[in-house]
Amino acid sequence: IGYTIHLSKMSRGHFAFCYSRILFGFNINGVISFRDSLPYRILNITSDEAGGVVASWFGGSSSNIKIISQRKDSVGNNLWQEPYVEIADSLYYLNPSLDIKKNNKYIYYSWTGKKNGIDKVTQLHALRLDGSKLFPNGSLTIGKPPSGGAAIIPLEPNKTALIYSDSPDSLLVQTYDTLGNKLWNKDGILISHSSMGSQSYTTDGNGGFIIAGTIEQFTIVAQQVSKNGNLGEIITSIDNNDSKSILTDICLYQNFPNPFNPATKIKFSIPVVGTSLMNFVELKIFDVLGSEVAALVNEYKPAGRYEIIFDASTLSSGIYFYTLQAGSFRETKKMVLIR
Repeated sequence: IGYTIHLSKMSRGHFAFCYSRILFGFNINGVISFRDSLPYRILNITSDEAGGVVASWFGGSSSNIKIISQRKDSVGNNLWQEPYVEIADSLYYLNPSLDIKKNNKYIYYSWTGKKNGIDKVTQLHALRLDGSKLFPNGSLTIGKPPSGGAAIIPLEPNKTALIYSDSPDSLLVQTYDTLGNKLWNKDGILISHSSMGSQSYTTDGNGGFIIAGTIEQFTIVAQQVSKNGNLGEIITSIDNNDSKSILTDICLYQNFPNPFNPATKIKFSIPVVGTSLMNFVELKIFDVLGSEVAALVNEYKPAGRYEIIFDASTLSSGIYFYTLQAGSFRETKKMVLIR
């Protein structure tokens, strides 16, 4: 048929679905809450984590293709300016190389188009959930034109990676913070001397990512890029016996993978407190109503770094929270179980 079907979870028990130009909202029982016909084919929908959804699509004309977007609540009402927010114009009409990803509370857009009179410029912009643009001075230029687009990889809440090619013989990556600052080498990190085909990505659970793909058509390769921008740098945990001398703060890390099905890893670290060699530690899981569904740790622990596997095989899909408490320290993080 030629159209891609998109599905996104808006809130617990409520979902959004789009096909071509039609956007539906429905609940877990299949009851439709809204049906909206947009002026152009929808390219992407993503949850706003507040019960609604953000839809993005191409607009404009064949001589001036635009990326436009609108946020809708759970019953289909527009929440941003009417009729939509314009993210970009002057896209490269033969292949705009569009990518859209959500990272924390921002929706990132990458595309190829004209900028300052120059063709085939790969660019990056982002929207806040109130519809305002993240970079006030306009889109960021990625790499050197002419270029063929960039893939967006969310790494951490304030760090987003862009993978791009400046030429057919190179594949590079650069990371940006929410102010638009480059966080690694200003010219980007070279991943491969030959650009990869059929690329696939995943985070490594430590602020970096792993990329796999093909070179010369038949050779499959993989490479890890650490959170420091180094190739093949595997960041490992420190043995508990050694870590007591350097750990100074209690820390609860984001679970990985997230979303997950049915198991995920939760890491935390416990330092030496005063002269005490043991700390009473609790790590518990709660549902969105605040009910405890699992107690993973409930005992005295020596100082060190820990990794707990949480198996949610008996739980239903939805948002859950995990809380670490040790002495006066208490921290909670969110995770999502998707069946």
